[in-house]
Amino acid sequence: MAQPAVRYRVWVGGLPPDIQKEDLYEKFSKYGAITDVVLRTSERDTYAFVTYPERTEAEEAIARMDRSCAWGAPVKVNISKDFAPTGPRRKTAEGKPINEPA
Repeated sequence: MAQPAVRYRVWVGGLPPDIQKEDLYEKFSKYGAITDVVLRTSERDTYAFVTYPERTEAEEAIARMDRSCAWGAPVKVNISKDFAPTGPRRKTAEGKPINEPA
């Protein structure tokens, strides 16, 4: 069975509540080809996950954008724990990862 493609997700926190996906594409595409942007809002924070196909692109985005004031106040940018493209990693009852997709 073929392994799922590796992807590198970058977490971006402290975003303004009115931000749009297009704003994130505009700023983060400077560092590489973006494969996906997911925008989330909670009671405490507006945050996003920006996905790159290459590790070097994700690392460059983190280095350049972390603590930047791209939208006014400083944003936090860090690597996200990655999930397989089919969803979160599953674990056995003993807590060991199950490597095959569901």
